[in-house]
Amino acid sequence: MSLTDSLALVDKLSLIEVLNESLALADKLPLIEVLTEVLPLTDPLALVDKLSLVEVLLLSLVLNDALPLLLVEILLLSLVLKEALVLLLVEIL
Repeated sequence: MSLTDSLALVDKLSLIEVLNESLALADKLPLIEVLTEVLPLTDPLALVDKLSLVEVLLLSLVLNDALPLLLVEILLLSLVLKEALVLLLVEIL
């Protein structure tokens, strides 16, 4: 893992901690509501980064027993397919 990757992971983990606290304080807001507030979509490249962040957030929720593992695996597969589609569209454009 490169230094850049490590720093990105630290940033993502910090955001996860903040979101986890927010979820606890907000009495477990629906995940979609939190993600749409925190992760507004701006451009395709940002979307790819945000999909990666969503994967990390979902795994964090599994570790906190907030989501069943099977549901998260389905969501992650969906995100991987969406990310691949976004990358393909970015290359075409």
